[in-house]
Amino acid sequence: MNEQNPSPLDRVRDLESAGQYEAALVGYAQLRRYADAGRIAFGLGRLTEAARYYQEATHFFEAAACHHRAGDSRKCLEMLLRVPKDHPAYRKASQQVVRIATEHRLVDYQTDHFLSRYLAQAPADEQDLDAFERLAKFYESERDTENAREMLQRVAAVNPNFRDAARRLAALTRASQPKAMDDEIA
Repeated sequence: MNEQNPSPLDRVRDLESAGQYEAALVGYAQLRRYADAGRIAFGLGRLTEAARYYQEATHFFEAAACHHRAGDSRKCLEMLLRVPKDHPAYRKASQQVVRIATEHRLVDYQTDHFLSRYLAQAPADEQDLDAFERLAKFYESERDTENAREMLQRVAAVNPNFRDAARRLAALTRASQPKAMDDEIA
């Protein structure tokens, strides 16, 4: 477009370049450039508003980050669970889903479904080991020995010393084995 007749988007970008962020925010929202509006709202410290714009733009990971920064774990989890499994940040989103869901005891079918692809892979780094171990602890607390053992096996296969994974796995395995009848009589 020529300089004498800039497009509406160019005018909004000019507002942003000139530091007129409030006007730029309104302009981006009116143009339905919700990711840009979210970016500006985030920069202005208006986290809930930024999250709403990012959600409208289907940028769920960014919306989750805004809710996290605002201290709203449940809304953060809600947005993380909408991150597509082919998204570049899926792994990081999965690690955060585990952290929030286990801390708030919100592990359910929806979180299990979301995590299925993530948990199908071996832990690749310290954050993955932490996530798998957190799930093991959660399952142990729920008396779900089978899932707890599976998570500890995955951790121990990569790093047996990570939070005593191998020792805990052995103890869990021993505890879940049926006792012999002779032991009951003696």
